[in-house]
Amino acid sequence: MAITFFGQASAPADNGAQAGPGPLTITPPASMLAGDLCIVIGQYRGAAAFSIANAGGQTWNTLAERNATNQDTIVWWCRFNGTWSVNPQFRVAAGTAALTFVMVVFRPTTTT
Repeated sequence: MAITFFGQASAPADNGAQAGPGPLTITPPASMLAGDLCIVIGQYRGAAAFSIANAGGQTWNTLAERNATNQDTIVWWCRFNGTWSVNPQFRVAAGTAALTFVMVVFRPTTTT
């Protein structure tokens, strides 16, 4: 059995953009299982310093933030522990440009 796509969610929910700095709350897909791979991609229309405003009870890992002309991006990931204490929140330090966060969830062949 291969890893499979489970679901996605975004903030704002219409997959558009909201003015920063946030925080923006993502409502994770329902019925996630412990061990699911959860990836959050953040995008800001300008220079940004990203942060997790509320981890939702998860331990997040961070890939290097990427800066390009007029756009910054970041990727966080975690293995879901089975319980969200609250819906996770993400933000940038300052600014009022367009801000979007997208969560994608994959179900692995094993929870370990």
